[in-house]
Amino acid sequence: MTKKEAELVRSRTLRQRAEAEAASAEPDIKSMSYADIAELVHELQVLQIELQMQNDELRRTEQELTESQARYSDLYDFAPVGYFTCNSRGIMMEVNLSASSMLGVERMKLRRKHFQQFVVGEDGDTIHKHLQDIFREEIPQSCEIRIKNVRDETQSHVQLTSILRETPEGLRCRTAMTDITERKEAEEALRESTLRLELALGAGRVGLWDWDMGTNQAYFSPEWKSQIGYEPDEMPNMYEEWKKRLHPDDRDRVIDTLRDYIEGKNSGYIVEFRLQHKDGSYRWMSAQGELVAGTSRMMGCHIDITERKLAEEALQREKEFAENLVDTAQAIVLVLDPEGRIVRFNPYMEDISGYTLKEMQGRDWFTTFLPGNDQDRIHSIFAQAISDTQTSGNVNSILTKDGSERFIEWYDKTLKDADGHIVGILAIGQDVTERMRTEEELKQTLEDLKRSNQALEQFAYIVSHDLQEPLRMVASYVQLLEKRYKDHLDQDANDFIKFAVDGAIRMQQMILDILEYSRVGTKDQSFKKVDLNSVLSQVIASLGGQIEVSGALVTSDKLPTVLADEMQIAQLFQNLLGNAIKFRGESTPQIHISCEADNGDWVTSVKDNGIGIPQEFQDRIFAVFRKLHAIGQYPGSGIGLAISAKIVERHGGRIWVESEPEKGSTFFFTIPK
Repeated sequence: MTKKEAELVRSRTLRQRAEAEAASAEPDIKSMSYADIAELVHELQVLQIELQMQNDELRRTEQELTESQARYSDLYDFAPVGYFTCNSRGIMMEVNLSASSMLGVERMKLRRKHFQQFVVGEDGDTIHKHLQDIFREEIPQSCEIRIKNVRDETQSHVQLTSILRETPEGLRCRTAMTDITERKEAEEALRESTLRLELALGAGRVGLWDWDMGTNQAYFSPEWKSQIGYEPDEMPNMYEEWKKRLHPDDRDRVIDTLRDYIEGKNSGYIVEFRLQHKDGSYRWMSAQGELVAGTSRMMGCHIDITERKLAEEALQREKEFAENLVDTAQAIVLVLDPEGRIVRFNPYMEDISGYTLKEMQGRDWFTTFLPGNDQDRIHSIFAQAISDTQTSGNVNSILTKDGSERFIEWYDKTLKDADGHIVGILAIGQDVTERMRTEEELKQTLEDLKRSNQALEQFAYIVSHDLQEPLRMVASYVQLLEKRYKDHLDQDANDFIKFAVDGAIRMQQMILDILEYSRVGTKDQSFKKVDLNSVLSQVIASLGGQIEVSGALVTSDKLPTVLADEMQIAQLFQNLLGNAIKFRGESTPQIHISCEADNGDWVTSVKDNGIGIPQEFQDRIFAVFRKLHAIGQYPGSGIGLAISAKIVERHGGRIWVESEPEKGSTFFFTIPK
């Protein structure tokens, strides 16, 4: 039956019902007057018109309702959200096209199907609880689950929002099913991104914070809390927890900076402060943050800069220490720029020059302080230094404010910036004016002394040489007198003659010794490599007669090769070995020669078991003609050790003795390596 035919049947049915009602209530027209009948007819006509209008209105309403139901049906079926109706056991009664598509099953085949068979794994417990809650509490419920599409075997995340409705069949659950897969994937991506960010920030020791200014609640990341010694769950996430840990000396400054940023007085929030650690100490933090647009939140980060602060403090202390050194140094500290202009000098330079830094800063060093005849030379040295060429120390004079000259010894070093570019010269200068004057005077004195020594040596040589002839004559005539008149003179005269002869002979020997002593400095041989073992063997051979007569035992260790005058070293050994044999005790002489290295010297020792030397005489034995025994007790004039000392001195060494009476002596002398 068509829609039009159905309306016609309904109209006929209503007509029949109306006629029956009218017949049962038909009035007695015969007893009515004409006026009453006319009034009744008029009223019937009005009612007829009213009924017609109501019928038209009803038809329009039915038409609108039909159209509305059609629209609702379209919206229901083609809505992007899936809809289904189910009972308390989850059996679906009605399903729209979107839900059918999401589940991958034709719409008609889903009716009487259990919804849980489309739920993934453990999410079945979730939907079971969801249905229990909606039918028990009778209030809207929501949950998120995963469903599977039977057709393409894919899974998707959906959000179920359910309400309870009364139907002729009883209570039913009407559910909207929204696909939230993209949101879930975005949330997972965000979670992974956040995790990676936190790991990266954790590796970089960056703590995050998020402050809700409306509630004063805050989020402090695990790294943020870790930086002050707390575990993630140890410290409440509240703004006050941060505020109360600020160092008392920093709190007002930091809070003011934060307030000024929030009020728009500052363009950013970047601040450094100290925050109390769990152990009670304070850590330096660098924090920055920004307001989140359109919210009452502020987010930011901070990093622990304690090590940097400690380094900066140490650097500041070192800088202050260096400044104090520069200001108090008893040396000139001068800084010039690459053009040679004065950048800085210290108070010592002010004292030396008479100028203050304020007077000279920016002035040209060369034309201000250097004499005109020396400017080109110093300019050349400066040019080498500023080109990073290594320069050694140099000495030049500077002109002071009072016009006097001071001699300064300089040592230069280039100054470079962080990129390695030369930005100036640091010159350290020492005032050597007095030293140079003293050196000049000493040089003159040494030259005078050298001339004097040469004259004295020449004089000693000449005198010694010229005195020998008269002494030989005196000795010869006294000996001739003794020979001719010995038997004609008494004993006293003979003794006097003998004394005269002995004295002349001793005098002659002393002159020879003086001559030999003077020759140590005048007849030098150039130094060359000398094997001390070979020299010692020659000396022992030359002393063979004395060694044989005394029965001496001479031994030695292996000796080194030295740079020396071979003839003088032989004489040195001969003097020391000869004395060891001469000044022997009652036992057989034992002499041992050894040598060892000591820093930059070779230390040679000659040890004997002779009569020894008292402590009080050990220094004077190296003087000329200093004998410790009576004349005639031991042969010799007493000049041998003086010659030995002069030989050692010429070789740049020193000589000394260690001895005890009756326990022998050890003579030491050094020769530079």
